[in-house]
Amino acid sequence: MDFNTAMLIIVAVYTCFAYLSSTRQAESLSTKGTEPQSIASDNAELAKEFIQLKENISTLQAEIDRLESLLEAYKAEDQEDKLCLIEGMKTMGKFLGQDSLSAEADGESYKGWTERRGSL
Repeated sequence: MDFNTAMLIIVAVYTCFAYLSSTRQAESLSTKGTEPQSIASDNAELAKEFIQLKENISTLQAEIDRLESLLEAYKAEDQEDKLCLIEGMKTMGKFLGQDSLSAEADGESYKGWTERRGSL
């Protein structure tokens, strides 16, 4: 017997064992997976996971809503702070005999106007 024939026999035997092994695994999986108890337990587990996911989604939605309301409150507070700053600058300008709006009309920003007035 030469080398090629020996290799051919080895490959044929290996292929047969691999085929038989995969067939047995497929049979055991098919009989195990079709049992009514197995299907029922799988369905129960899936139902529990689904309920848990729905609860998680509800929790996340509530957290998103809370964060959105906080963001809106922050934006409103920020806008209120800006308005208070502008009113304060107007009052300071009137106290110093300047009109803060005329500084803006001259092309000078509020920041530049307050920096210039800050040295007083």
